[in-house]
Amino acid sequence: MHKEIPPKLPKVLIAGVARTLRMRVLEDKLSTLEDSLRESLYFALVPFPGHEDALAIASASEG
Repeated sequence: MHKEIPPKLPKVLIAGVARTLRMRVLEDKLSTLEDSLRESLYFALVPFPGHEDALAIASASEG
């Protein structure tokens, strides 16, 4: 499945991930940071390879 990705999408995804992680740090929720990283990885990847592949990659990143 290949669809054209809007040119601004990668920047928007990175900004969303950065904001989420920043908020976790500022709110002193470091214990949830590992889960946030997996969720953020999925969020950032899903538009490119699709749901199943992004889920597999994010799940493989679990310790």
